Amino acid sequence: MVKYKLFAVVFALIALATFSIGCMESINIEEARPTITLIDDLGREVTIPQNPERIVSLAPSTTEIVFAIGAGDRVVGVDEISNYPPEVEAIPKVGSYATINTERVVDLDPDLVLAAYGNGIETIDTLSDLGVPVIGLNPTTLNETLQSINLVGEATGCEENATMLTSNMRMQIDAVKAAAAKVAYEPSVLYVIWHDPLYSAGNTTFEDEMMRICRAENIASDLPGYSIMTLENVIKRDPEVIITTSGGGMGVEETNLSYDYITTDPRFAGIKAVKDGKVYVIDADIACRPGPRIVDALKEIFGYIHPELQNYINEEGIEKNGMRLTSTAFEEGGMIPSRYTCDGEDINPPLKIEEVPEGAVTLVLIVDDPDAPMGTWDHWLVWNIPIISTIEENSVPGVQGKNSWGRNDYGGPCPPSGTHRYFFKLYAIDTTLDIGENSTKEDLESAMEGHILSHTHLVGLYSRA
Repeated sequence: MVKYKLFAVVFALIALATFSIGCMESINIEEARPTITLIDDLGREVTIPQNPERIVSLAPSTTEIVFAIGAGDRVVGVDEISNYPPEVEAIPKVGSYATINTERVVDLDPDLVLAAYGNGIETIDTLSDLGVPVIGLNPTTLNETLQSINLVGEATGCEENATMLTSNMRMQIDAVKAAAAKVAYEPSVLYVIWHDPLYSAGNTTFEDEMMRICRAENIASDLPGYSIMTLENVIKRDPEVIITTSGGGMGVEETNLSYDYITTDPRFAGIKAVKDGKVYVIDADIACRPGPRIVDALKEIFGYIHPELQNYINEEGIEKNGMRLTSTAFEEGGMIPSRYTCDGEDINPPLKIEEVPEGAVTLVLIVDDPDAPMGTWDHWLVWNIPIISTIEENSVPGVQGKNSWGRNDYGGPCPPSGTHRYFFKLYAIDTTLDIGENSTKEDLESAMEGHILSHTHLVGLYSRA
């Protein structure tokens, strides 16, 4: 991956204290150990012991993930670039990110190795050929980052912690989206990865996706990946905001070379962002590692682009107006009773709504499953719900759209395998929607754009096993 070979940038999030307690009880190593088989991000079928005891991480992002889900006490080796959380400093090193020492890895006798695509397929294949189970991660979007975290949770026996983590991350991403829906003007932005030569974040990059979420115009969106942008092009496109990265994203001492270059070189002096003092610095370690701290980067980028709307999001990334959604049938992150699934009566669970913001005219409810094998599956779409405090069990509170079965009703959880997450997403909007009953989720989300006052969600789990 170009990014990792250049300066390797990084994403991650959430306070480690949330998962300070390990995610599994001690294991009796004398007992026969069952195995599980997973498909990793590289499309490889990998068989590993359940609840692996000796984990080696080959990338900063995978290291952050395994610690964030509560399995850090089982990590026996990491790459030299991993620098977060601080506990990794004392862990034996197995080489640099792009030059892993496979002999050191094997000597640590791991029963699970977590690798990134940037480690190189040759390294991954070499370890696999030596009988070492390797799970390879290669997320290219925010949603795929969440999926990768859940995959690591499944591989380490920390599914519940991983689900809590990704649910929190998704809630923060959605909060930024809700705040961005209030945007009246999308400023032009240049995201600088490096200054000499000047590398910008073009299309198909994490940075481009985050700028789109934040409702900004990426002036490099016509360029593929991480591409060189000439000085002439920067001057011609005249960005209103410039975001630069500090350090190299590879755990090196923090430096602001790109920021200093742009703000002091007289050739940039006439650019609007420079004249207006809107050149900013973001820590490369949180901005480019596809891991838990990615939402920290998203919130920071949103604040740089739309400082006038930053007050809509608090430090945890949750909208300040505090709308809440709960259920008497299950707790946040808990198992949904079978009564509300395809194995039971297939009726909607009761929901309680609190703290609807002033000015809301109607509510919208979307229930979907992001873990479905063929992509997110829509279970229930309801809009033009009056401002109420309760959605009763087995009710129709508003206009129902078409779910992924093509029906205008509630379809309960029905996962083909494993444990899936079901997001009950509630939106307070400032209007009544004029869309037909044949509308899909895409139609509904498009109609809501610019009208969202608040958003919250409730996550439930279900497994048919």
